Amino acid sequence: MVSRSWQCYRRLSCAPRNSDFIHISHFGFNSFTIDCSFCGFRKSRHRNLMKIDLPQIKRFATWTLNSFVFLCFIFFPLNTAAKTLKWKKQPIKIAISSSLLEHANQISNNEDIVSLIKRSAEKWEAVANIKFEFFISEKRSISTDAPDGINLITIESTPDNIAFFGEDIDKVPAKTKIFYTRNNIFEADIVLNPYIKFSTDGKFGTFDFETILTHEIGHLIGLEHTHLYCSIMMPHLPRNGTYGIPQIFFRDLSQADISLIRSIYGTNQERCCASVTGRITVVGEKIFPLQIWLEDADSGRLQAFNVSNSYGSFFIGGIEAGKYRLYVQGIKNNKIVSSELGTILLKPASTIRIFRVIEPKAANLSVEKIGFNAQLSTNSIIVNPSSTYLVYLSINNNSSQEIQIESTSPNIKPIADTMIVHEAEGNLSVISIGLEVLEPLNEGAYTLKIRHKDAEFFLIGAIVTSNKGKIPKNFFLF
Repeated sequence: MVSRSWQCYRRLSCAPRNSDFIHISHFGFNSFTIDCSFCGFRKSRHRNLMKIDLPQIKRFATWTLNSFVFLCFIFFPLNTAAKTLKWKKQPIKIAISSSLLEHANQISNNEDIVSLIKRSAEKWEAVANIKFEFFISEKRSISTDAPDGINLITIESTPDNIAFFGEDIDKVPAKTKIFYTRNNIFEADIVLNPYIKFSTDGKFGTFDFETILTHEIGHLIGLEHTHLYCSIMMPHLPRNGTYGIPQIFFRDLSQADISLIRSIYGTNQERCCASVTGRITVVGEKIFPLQIWLEDADSGRLQAFNVSNSYGSFFIGGIEAGKYRLYVQGIKNNKIVSSELGTILLKPASTIRIFRVIEPKAANLSVEKIGFNAQLSTNSIIVNPSSTYLVYLSINNNSSQEIQIESTSPNIKPIADTMIVHEAEGNLSVISIGLEVLEPLNEGAYTLKIRHKDAEFFLIGAIVTSNKGKIPKNFFLF
């Protein structure tokens, strides 16, 4: 039914003719005929309640609603992408405050601080059309109310820098201030918290300097926080020691980060990249913004992610050519929208448009945290292929005994017989389950699926496979 409706959309958008519209050729008290020449739908029914074909009427009503949504999108287009900030003038010239050189021994004992900063910036340069230039400056304080023409990275405890942190001075490792007009960034400053401890060697309780700086440079070039477990732009990056491991595993950009920055700045790679755009309509509810993402159709590896605007319109760009499964998810007031929208084939430099109407389901189901060794966090867990782990999930559901845990990847297998529901307070349950990671599995982020009756909830990119090092054996189930 969906594919047939899509064919109708294509015909309507390309070359509408008189025969391409629905005609009511006869309407009276006794009978009516519906003739749709372009999708091969022709039905004639007498108005006898005993003969009404309810499934046929339901399919026709769904087709009509889809057609209406599509035509509204064509004739009353919406901005499908969230407003993004971007540097138009490049290279972006960054001043490294001399205060960082003075604090270098407190951050790293064996690496040059300037090299560390450049390495964080190069991660963004390597995947998109972004170029940085660095120089040393004696400036120590960020711009306050007005720009001063200098893009600064500093760690000095000046009054202006401390005031910028406000009440977060004992919590947040760094902050970025951006000056822009319309969507054009023309100045940005990064302040590293002088009262927070950083390191480059994974020292317990410290923040990894390279991870934090890569995150803040993401803000500097226009990215906002994203609630995606595996993203470098997560609002709460972990300290070293979370899950009992150093946070060197979180230094790199996820594939979703790469697709997002490419969709804004483009890339020099030949014939890259493809995009998906469209609109998701939720029947009877305003469950926005919606999370929309693509996974490799064979491996389940997360490829790209974005959120819709307040109308359900979305744009995902910077996607490498390939075959993908498209998903959507949204939750509001015990109503959940979560579904696989189908498989799409993206060719280089192509755009596919998707329009769907989805009915929400009543379900008190959500998962916020995942972890190892009874530690829970909003960050992804790191696993090695050919290994088995004991994983914990915090689930907001009253019927945790009826929960089923699955994966969208064929090479990540939750072991149902090992699932245990632990005691918790109120509506929150903690579940532990064995997780088997099979070979072959490329490095990247993968998704878990929580099922309760006919409702589903996805932990998008919550599992990250890495070959950088072995995860400590105390997390192994066997």
